[in-house]
Amino acid sequence: RVRDMSLKRILKAAVADLLPEGLLERPKKGFGVPLDRWFRSDLAPLVDGMLCAPDARVASHMSSAAVRALADEHRRGAANHGHALWTLLTLETFLRREGW
Repeated sequence: RVRDMSLKRILKAAVADLLPEGLLERPKKGFGVPLDRWFRSDLAPLVDGMLCAPDARVASHMSSAAVRALADEHRRGAANHGHALWTLLTLETFLRREGW
């Protein structure tokens, strides 16, 4: 903080005249990520290559058959497990990077 002004406030003041009026005062707005669709298309090979692979690190923490069933159920459209698959991929990436 610089003299009781946050850096965010300084940045807003610096760009205020460049942006449409009211833009800086409106609440933050998130956006959705289409994980369910991605894991049925572009990211499906990533799930197979990392989570369902024989050397998957998550297999030491949970059943490989359960992970495969989750992925298969999602891919068939029987359920939406996109968030769970994302979480498992994040865990798998961490375990590989840290050498666990």
